[in-house]
Amino acid sequence: PPSHVHMRLCTIALFASSVGALQLPLPPTRSRALNGRLRMGIFGGDGVDKGFDILGKSGKVVPQGALVSTAKESWKFVWKRFMAELAPQDKSGTYSRPSYAFGGTIGTPAFPVESGRYHLYLGNPCPWCHRVSLVVALRKLGPHISSSRLVDDPTKAKRGGWCFSRERPDPIFGASDLFDVYNKLSPNFEGRCTAPLLIDKKTGTAVSNESGDILKMLNAVDFEEVS
Repeated sequence: PPSHVHMRLCTIALFASSVGALQLPLPPTRSRALNGRLRMGIFGGDGVDKGFDILGKSGKVVPQGALVSTAKESWKFVWKRFMAELAPQDKSGTYSRPSYAFGGTIGTPAFPVESGRYHLYLGNPCPWCHRVSLVVALRKLGPHISSSRLVDDPTKAKRGGWCFSRERPDPIFGASDLFDVYNKLSPNFEGRCTAPLLIDKKTGTAVSNESGDILKMLNAVDFEEVS
């Protein structure tokens, strides 16, 4: 008889092939025809959704319990892998924010204090972006530092979850998501595309994407004194 591991591998292969067949991109005409056949298969002649009969057909080869538990664990494993990419965690489950080499500071020779020169990329559902937004508002830096509001939608973003909406496009690079912005600032960029992100519009370079550092420089800078 097949081993427990062998049965699980067979189950995964069967499940993956069933799902994969539904996910392959097809031309519109073939896609419509396939959708029509799938709907007929799902609802049948009596108009009742009875599924794809995966359990019934595979029951002769793989026990139903093994199939159901493998499908459940497979989806859970894939989802956790996605979440680990979008939000890295340490062994305790605490979010581990990556660090990058964007360590600039406004007020240095590379990034002089100049009103209108800098731009912030901020995301609403993000506590690190929230505190940067608060400092900008409390210190009335809006007239001196422009900003963009990002949308959290990993289904549209190419890497990570931040992208731009049609109502609020990227005013600097015309990018579709934050990955495009990072790629403009650092060609062939590899890594996660995090917000907040402070950039220098004049030189087209990143100043910093670490919220703590951005807070310190925004709290110390005085654009009125320079202008």
